[in-house]
Amino acid sequence: LNVTHECKNYFEENAEYNVIYHRFKIHDNQSEDLLSGIKECLNFIGSWGEVDRIYLVITFLDNAIKNQGKVLVHCAQGRSRSPSIVIAYLMYRHNMTYQQAFEVVRESRDYLHINEGFIRQLKNLELEFQ
Repeated sequence: LNVTHECKNYFEENAEYNVIYHRFKIHDNQSEDLLSGIKECLNFIGSWGEVDRIYLVITFLDNAIKNQGKVLVHCAQGRSRSPSIVIAYLMYRHNMTYQQAFEVVRESRDYLHINEGFIRQLKNLELEFQ
C-alpha cells in the first residue's frame, strides 16, 4: 500500500514478484484529510460507493492478511503517513486506543513523527470506533 504521491510502485509491472499494489495519494501536511480521502484505495476489490476511505484501507489490509499475504505500508520516510494508516487499522481491527496503537507501531518503527493534523483525525476516529 503506497501512501504517497511521490513514490512510484516499483514492482507493479513485474509479474515475477506477484505483488498487488495500491496507491493512496496523500500529502504529509496538517490540512490533508487522512480519513475521508481513502475512498479510491480499494476500488479494485469491488464497488464501494460512498464508504469512508479508512474502511476501504482496513478492508484491503484484512483481505491481504486473510489470504496469508504480507503487507508493506509505505510512504516516503515512514514517519507520518504510513504509520497513521497502520495506527488506524490497529485501532479499528484490534479495538485499540490511539495511544495503544501508536505504542505498537513505535515498537516496530521508533522514529515516528506523525503530523498534528493526522493525530487529531486519528483521535477523532478513536471516538468513532468506540
